[in-house]
Amino acid sequence: MTTLQWHTPHLTTEDNFESELELYASDTHANTLYSTLSRHTLRPNPYAAQDLNSQIQEHIAATPRATRVLGLRTRILSTLAKFIHCCPSAIPTLLDSLRILTAGTSPCKKQKQEWRFTNQTAYILLMNLREMDSEDLIKLGEKGLDSLLNFVETHFISPGRRWMRRKAYAAWSAVQESLTTTLYDIITELLRIQNRQDTLHQTGMLQAIADSIVDITQTDNATVYGLSNLSRLNLGSHSSPLDGVIFKVLQSKWDRNLLTPKVWAQGHRQRKALHAAGTNYSPVETARLLLLTNELMYGHLHHSSPSQIFFCRLIEKEITARDNFLLTGSNWMRELAINEMSN
Repeated sequence: MTTLQWHTPHLTTEDNFESELELYASDTHANTLYSTLSRHTLRPNPYAAQDLNSQIQEHIAATPRATRVLGLRTRILSTLAKFIHCCPSAIPTLLDSLRILTAGTSPCKKQKQEWRFTNQTAYILLMNLREMDSEDLIKLGEKGLDSLLNFVETHFISPGRRWMRRKAYAAWSAVQESLTTTLYDIITELLRIQNRQDTLHQTGMLQAIADSIVDITQTDNATVYGLSNLSRLNLGSHSSPLDGVIFKVLQSKWDRNLLTPKVWAQGHRQRKALHAAGTNYSPVETARLLLLTNELMYGHLHHSSPSQIFFCRLIEKEITARDNFLLTGSNWMRELAINEMSN
């Protein structure tokens, strides 16, 4: 393993031939690592057939061999994360090895080390997907794609799915932002390379994405990442768990005094994109957005009166945030009014 853990040169685009040669070398190296992972993690011994259930039981029992395999897998993942590669056929091996080394533990019961493995696995999956195209996704096969989609769906841990003990919740919270944004990036790449337009349109997947976006414990960066995918997941006139998600995000954050100009502006931007793509405002949605925008603008205008500025001593950052809120609100009210007049 120490021999395999060599340093791969930084890949550049200055010389196409050299870049292709380096990428070929990195893929060859990666295939060797994935093969080692498969032979020692998914099998009782390197020459036996795959037996996931027996290997999960061995890791539950924490045998000496399981401890050695855990160390080997840790070093393999650390190496794979260090260089660009694309090995679509190895994605099932990567996901199966995660199941084994976490002893088949469900996401809500994972502990610190298991979440670290999960986060690392998601990053390596993303690395592979960024180098893939539609043909690679087809080669992955239905079973491989289903495993990948199941990984994404089950690791969006929204409030309704948590039910975690305190220790498990603390372990998940430590990776929440990085894992969630990586999962959103995986969705972005799948949307780019999908050979069918309904690859991610299963109800369970859309519900998991919706629950994750609406989750008020997410950071602004994670929320903005989630919102940015909505226009690409648009189902047009068909109903979807994503319907009304933008309003739910904005309203829930406003009600808890957690709404920031960044999320407010992204909500407006994405709803505008959905409207341009053919998702019209319903009368109920229009009324709710107008009410929310009115409340928000009134609150910030009231806060910006001369007496309020004198007593609150608004710092420059707060003044800029207020102005951004008002500007986005004005744009939204104008667009909603134009939409109502055109109807």
